[in-house]
Amino acid sequence: MRRFAVAITLFAALGTLLMLPLSSSGQKPRLSDQVKGGVDRTVTNVDTVAEKLREQQRRLRELALLRQRDAAKRAVAAPRQASPGPSGTGYVPPLHGQNPHGQGTVATQDLPPSTLRPLPGNTAGGNGEILVTGRTRGEQLAPGSYRGQITIAALAGNDIIPPVTTNPGETETFAPLDGILTPICQATQVCLTVLNATSTTTTSGSNNRFSVATAAVGGPTGLNAGAGTSNGNIVEDANCQTARGDSNVADATVGGPTGLSADALEATSTSRQCKDGTRTQENTSKVVNLQNMGLAVPPLISQACANGVPNTPALVNVLLPAVCNANDSNGAQAGPVYGVREGLTTFVLDIGMNALSKTTTAAAESRAVKNAQCSDGVDNDGDGRIDFPSDPDCTGPTDDSESGGGGGGGGGGGGGGGDDDAECEDGRDNDGDGRVDFPDDPGCSSRDDDSEDDARRAGTGGGGGGGGGGDAAECEDGRDNDGDGEVDFPDDPGCSSRNDDSEGGGGGNLAFTGTNVVLAGLIGALLLLTGLGLRSLLRGRTRLAPGQRGSGITS
Repeated sequence: MRRFAVAITLFAALGTLLMLPLSSSGQKPRLSDQVKGGVDRTVTNVDTVAEKLREQQRRLRELALLRQRDAAKRAVAAPRQASPGPSGTGYVPPLHGQNPHGQGTVATQDLPPSTLRPLPGNTAGGNGEILVTGRTRGEQLAPGSYRGQITIAALAGNDIIPPVTTNPGETETFAPLDGILTPICQATQVCLTVLNATSTTTTSGSNNRFSVATAAVGGPTGLNAGAGTSNGNIVEDANCQTARGDSNVADATVGGPTGLSADALEATSTSRQCKDGTRTQENTSKVVNLQNMGLAVPPLISQACANGVPNTPALVNVLLPAVCNANDSNGAQAGPVYGVREGLTTFVLDIGMNALSKTTTAAAESRAVKNAQCSDGVDNDGDGRIDFPSDPDCTGPTDDSESGGGGGGGGGGGGGGGDDDAECEDGRDNDGDGRVDFPDDPGCSSRDDDSEDDARRAGTGGGGGGGGGGDAAECEDGRDNDGDGEVDFPDDPGCSSRNDDSEGGGGGNLAFTGTNVVLAGLIGALLLLTGLGLRSLLRGRTRLAPGQRGSGITS
């Protein structure tokens, strides 16, 4: 009987040892695997969170810098006094609108002068501009949309003569006396124009010219003179935009470009900006100029006025102060690049720094804006994120693609063929599985992986949970290979890492069961030792019993 009990004990220990590996076939994960999986998940999550925090800090620093630059661009000047201070520098000539444009104006009369900076971009005037003559303007209303407009004469913001306006693909000309003057020019070589305005606008710019009167005798190398001319032009190519405005009152040349030239009042402003971040801005003006040499007319016009020195006082007295070459370039009226220049600006009844009226002759201004996609304020790729650093496809403010450069798409979102960023770090769900980028998308092996496609990594064919020759290990192929309801590392307790090629255990685990061999061996050995101990105890009792029976018989 005792031997039978010992046999049952040994058989139970051996059965337990043999059956233990099969105990993992149930749905509940083993305690050891839970602990190990929890540790692995914790380490992985800590690394992921730390990486995301570092990335967030970097982007926040870049965003703060970008916002500082943007605030400097968008700053608007506080109202300025409408007349010059004692040195003539207190007056700031107004910019007309913050949109890209080139503008030239023959003359304006302000009553009273406005302190608003910048003024609205209305070619007919307003905000104090009671009279406008000969204003030309080529402007960009929105990306890809240009317009040309010429104000011949306007009073109190209303055109006295209908303006000349063009949209992309249009050319318009106002020349009411050409029908009379053209035949005279052809017959006598004495060519005159009176109130001539021409505007041409394309999809890439607008050119606009106005003249009160011009005269040409003897062709280009003869006598050429103009009274009251202005130009307002803007043009762009794939990389840069250039805006120019100019105005001239009374100019003459004899003998062509190399001959004698004279100007009474002249002003130009040229601005240029390119996608690579380069930009230039130049303003020039002259009051009384002969053969490119300034001539003073004391006491009214100083030598500094004639030489184009910015913000030079002229006609200085209490009732009629004036400023030659009034200038503003890349100040606070708009972001760079812009400039404003006025040849001669005269104030009437300037009392207490507030003038009754202001007359401006020969004015020019320009503003150019040409930013790369990653700094243009537009969601160019439609992903809901705008510009650097918010859009992950942008490498910097001068990057000209928010979509990383585009390219032909592959099946199921895999392989764009031209993006700067790999699919596993481009911020998009390329394979449509609801998970985005490394480490969240199981199709990604790293940030440099250019395919989120799970099927590509798991392979095609082979059926079931095998994957048939794919490159991805079972613990990162996006499939429940062992049918336990858990998928991939770290969720599946049978996975020791992403590179583990068996969700059922593998690499030290028993096939199909996922049981750890070493752990099972230790438990089995413990049960075996327990059984041997019980057997020894029973043997001791067995040896004692016969002696007791023998002493009883002999007695």
